[in-house]
Amino acid sequence: MSLVRVTVISDDPLFAEGLRRILAAEASLGLVQLDRGPARSPLRVAAPLVVLLDYRTKDRLRLCQDLNRQGARVLMLEIPDGEAAALEAIHAGARGLLGRSASAEEVVKAVGLVHQGGVWAPRQVLVAALTRRVTAAADDERAMPAGAWGHLSAREREVLALAAIGLANKEVADRLDISEATVKTHLTHIFQKVGVRSRTELAAAYYGIAPRTVIPPNVVRLKAN
Repeated sequence: MSLVRVTVISDDPLFAEGLRRILAAEASLGLVQLDRGPARSPLRVAAPLVVLLDYRTKDRLRLCQDLNRQGARVLMLEIPDGEAAALEAIHAGARGLLGRSASAEEVVKAVGLVHQGGVWAPRQVLVAALTRRVTAAADDERAMPAGAWGHLSAREREVLALAAIGLANKEVADRLDISEATVKTHLTHIFQKVGVRSRTELAAAYYGIAPRTVIPPNVVRLKAN
């Protein structure tokens, strides 16, 4: 079994060393050292890589966005209490959030889950982030590109697009002139194909808050603090 490659980014040397010791104690994890170079130069990483990013780090959001674009999975630590900081991290591309009271066990579990494509975050934060995205998209009810979810049938993509903006099964059925039972059947198939267990998780994947198709159905966990 290959090791999960993981690295730590923090402006606090003592905090970073403590994290590295926690990670080094886990046989399934392989520590990677990153050369950050000049302060404003972008990092270059080889995915897959889980990055533990200290929220207190300078330019944390720019770093998170840069790493996310390169395919790294960012787990942001030391998130302050309150929804604002967590939403900021989610919208920057973080796939995991851990607060200041997180235990060593939680850190290791979160690393494993994020590496497998899951999301480790308080449920209320994901719901709030999803609500913002849905509200922004609801005005034009954007059409989903046909190739974006190519493993779904054309009808399943129609059902998904309507369910993702918050329509109830009856409303979806009325829009598509099909029965509620048919809508439920389509949603069941969509859940199985996408690898999610609820409409919230499905919409989060649709709007890019959580990854799609790479989420194993028995792995996804929305961690509630």
